[in-house]
Amino acid sequence: MYQQQLLIQKVNFKFLKGDFMATQKLDFKGMSCPMPIMKTAVAVKKAASGDVFEVVCDDAGFEPDVMAWCKETGNILTSITKSGKETTAVITKK
Repeated sequence: MYQQQLLIQKVNFKFLKGDFMATQKLDFKGMSCPMPIMKTAVAVKKAASGDVFEVVCDDAGFEPDVMAWCKETGNILTSITKSGKETTAVITKK
């Protein structure tokens, strides 16, 4: 039951042009390369087209990794921001 509550708290929903789109927050702080981009890839692969992911990571290699991965897969890197050691990438599945 507790895990279900956590899952519900981590997923927000948006309506985009009448479609039901999910926004999922993925927290990969404390993980080192290649795990953050691998876990991002698994989560995005399971999602529906148009779903949005907000990925937070403190690994120094995450920014270039996520940029290259989005370019390679065609997923959309909506934004990427840095705050201290943390990088937040917002990705929309193609």
